Amino acid sequence: MKPRPVLTASVGLLLALMLATPSVLRAQAGAGGEVQLRMLLRGALRASRTQSLVGARVVEFRDGTGPPRHTELVTRTGQYLRIEFPADSPFKGQVIVDDGIQRRHYFPNRNEIRVLPSRKEEIIRQLNQLLGKAAAPHRFSEELATTVAGRPVRVITVDDLQGNVEQRLFLDKQNLFPLKRVLYDAVGTPIGSFEFTQVDYQATIDPALFVLERKGATVLTPRIIVVRLANRGGFEDWMVSPKSELHLEAARIENFDGVKVLVQIYDSPQGKISLFQVKSSVVPEKLQRSARSDFDVWVWKPHASTLILVGPRSGPSLQQIADLVQRGPSGT
Repeated sequence: MKPRPVLTASVGLLLALMLATPSVLRAQAGAGGEVQLRMLLRGALRASRTQSLVGARVVEFRDGTGPPRHTELVTRTGQYLRIEFPADSPFKGQVIVDDGIQRRHYFPNRNEIRVLPSRKEEIIRQLNQLLGKAAAPHRFSEELATTVAGRPVRVITVDDLQGNVEQRLFLDKQNLFPLKRVLYDAVGTPIGSFEFTQVDYQATIDPALFVLERKGATVLTPRIIVVRLANRGGFEDWMVSPKSELHLEAARIENFDGVKVLVQIYDSPQGKISLFQVKSSVVPEKLQRSARSDFDVWVWKPHASTLILVGPRSGPSLQQIADLVQRGPSGT
């Protein structure tokens, strides 16, 4: 059985952390402490943009699409990032290079290079949103110091106003680079993580590491992948216009309760937007009732298929996005 392509959002990621909420002593932030912790997070934001390093990190996430835990070999300097995988990894031979604008992902078993929007800025954007004036109110606190990858770290916990933990950030005491991050769901269960196990800030880094080309490899963009999947699965190739502020990140065909669904994931400045396509009709009210309370759903049937947009209520208007959905090459 071939391993599924790793869709590592770990630079963002994607992605969160491991341990259940520990029972530890916290230093609650008063007015002054709140300001200080916000300053620490702004320092983490700067370090995420600028820090050079060579290291290894363990990424864990629970979305059912592949191995829940894997190791990445990371090289980064400034806006550039390279990810490789150990010899015993199910993703052995895959290489990812992200230059802050686009991400190129090489799959050796297919001799393909997939070109995607950059994901390196994802953790930066999330920290920006957390610290922004329009962000939902949060409480910040600092836990007892510990170590990650053998380095002392400061541990910042982010709770909602009811005291429910949303994430923990483990920042290198010296430079505030995030060495570990854990995200939790609404009931406090960890849903993903990254944690550096090795880190070298002094390593010499060759700029050639951030060039990913291979003669003879097929180069695929997400839009080409949607067209291929639509043709293979008997769907129509509806997509959000490339002229919009949304960037297509990934597409796949899933099976939900025996129904085939063409799934597209878009990135927007306000968060992720999903576009689902099914060949049958659906009841919008039933979908809205089953959606999370902080998400909106928009359903319409422009042709033979039914299209469903799902996105955060704090994000862009789904009705306006629906107006930007258009057919690809086979529909013109």
